Amino acid sequence: MKNNARKTPRVVLYDRLQTELEEEFKDLQYRIDRTQRQILRADPMSTDHSEAIASDQEALIERCCHFRQRLKMIVRCLRRIREGTFGLCELCEEPIGQKRLEALPTARFCIGCQQEQERSEYEFQASA
Repeated sequence: MKNNARKTPRVVLYDRLQTELEEEFKDLQYRIDRTQRQILRADPMSTDHSEAIASDQEALIERCCHFRQRLKMIVRCLRRIREGTFGLCELCEEPIGQKRLEALPTARFCIGCQQEQERSEYEFQASA
């Protein structure tokens, strides 16, 4: 059993988040595999309801893409944990708040930098 008495609260949090992220990683891999099998089984040319099957297949493809995007975020977080950069804002390199990390372990930016990113994105879209 690990001795958490000597670990700082932030290290304990990171250990817990790492475990949760690893579990989510496994779950996403399973979901991707299952969804890919469902996509392959749905043959739009095999029945009279080919339009409905194609629509179902499209929804499965979108779901699989969503799972893959989430998996990439998880992999990035696990890599940052291993490298010792997890919990630091990717822009200003200041610590990301613990409450933010608990709520959103995949957060890449502190609140201030996240707001600035969103503001810049909004301004860019508004000018286009």
